[in-house]
Amino acid sequence: MSWDAAALRVALFILAALVMVFLGMVLGLGLSPDFVPTDFTLHTVVPGDTMWDIAAANATGVPADEVLADMMDANALDASSVLNAGQTLLVPVY
Repeated sequence: MSWDAAALRVALFILAALVMVFLGMVLGLGLSPDFVPTDFTLHTVVPGDTMWDIAAANATGVPADEVLADMMDANALDASSVLNAGQTLLVPVY
């Protein structure tokens, strides 16, 4: 095998490796988990509070429905959950 053929094979190998690394990085971005808040504030429920109202009041820079979903996850609540006056909720801070 000549030096030109060997150099070409090495160059093709390096190019293929770089393409695989690039594709792995690009495709890997789609697999990363969504942002999950790690900082919370406490909210004490008062009569008349709804989860939506609390979420909307604390939606700074993110949609209120995202805050609502994160609140429900953080407090282990579902759609059938009832809020009670005096109850303390974790509210995500973004």
